[in-house]
Amino acid sequence: MKQTPKLLQMKPCLVRCLAATVVLVSVIGAGAQSVTVGTADPGSGNEFPFGDGIGTDYEQVYNSTDFSGTLLINQISFFNTQYGAGTSSWSPGTYAFYLSTTAAAVNNLVGSDEGANNQLFGTYNLSGAVPSPQIVFNGTGFNYDPNQGNLLLDIQITGRNGASSTVFMDAMNGDAGTLMSRWYNYGSGAESFGLVTEFADAGNIVPDGGSTLMLLSGGSLCLLGLRRKFLS
Repeated sequence: MKQTPKLLQMKPCLVRCLAATVVLVSVIGAGAQSVTVGTADPGSGNEFPFGDGIGTDYEQVYNSTDFSGTLLINQISFFNTQYGAGTSSWSPGTYAFYLSTTAAAVNNLVGSDEGANNQLFGTYNLSGAVPSPQIVFNGTGFNYDPNQGNLLLDIQITGRNGASSTVFMDAMNGDAGTLMSRWYNYGSGAESFGLVTEFADAGNIVPDGGSTLMLLSGGSLCLLGLRRKFLS
């Protein structure tokens, strides 16, 4: 009886292993997408808009040049590492985050700078202790294209009733240059201030080292099994 060559016998299994390897490479190659704007001033922070207990509308604009390309933003983070880390509390209230592409220039906000694509990112009822070191807000994805203009984050606050707190987020206080600026409806006007902010596509992540090692081990065992089966 004519026998099928071993190489042909192993071909279906080899295809499955190679397919798994291709998937593995795709997963490992899918880098997390995030942009952090600003570098914290050491030993200080800023209480606007989360700790002051006053004002109802806060805008922060980020220069389009801070971004290397388009980004789906479904996660916004702030940081509490420089002042009162682990001991801060929110000024209680409801904070609605909006994102849009704005025609406003950095350091030229006037308080009504939302773009035509203004979108509600999320609404958050904040009170109690502030997480540290990173405070993450997940929300509805916003597709930002820096070629269309600067990015505007508009935070509208209700229900605070003047209650202040002690939270000072990591910030650039008067030294943000052209990276970003802010406007607040409590007499601040446009200023070269800004909270250090991370924008991320949380769905585009890299497996941790353990997961990657496990996947690589699985692929290696698959190929090793084929070798033992068909070369013996």
